[in-house]
Amino acid sequence: MQLAASVRESIVEHALEAAPKEACGLLGGRTGPPATVQDSIRTPNVASTPTRRFEIDPEALLAGRETFIEKGVELIGFYHSHPNGPNEP
Repeated sequence: MQLAASVRESIVEHALEAAPKEACGLLGGRTGPPATVQDSIRTPNVASTPTRRFEIDPEALLAGRETFIEKGVELIGFYHSHPNGPNEP
């Protein structure tokens, strides 16, 4: 997967701003090969324990998908941070 530098910077900025809660969002681009991430959309974390888990707001997910369609890209993934937990599954 290829990630545009501007998208990486946006995700890192979001994670820093959201801490100590987990940041989460959508990734838009093209499936490959290779998959290419061209855009990201921040979404609210509606998890009951947002400092330890993430749950993307369903309405934001649908709205983000529509935004990507309008931009001519696909919803190809999601991101979230791990500010208080291990960086492993």
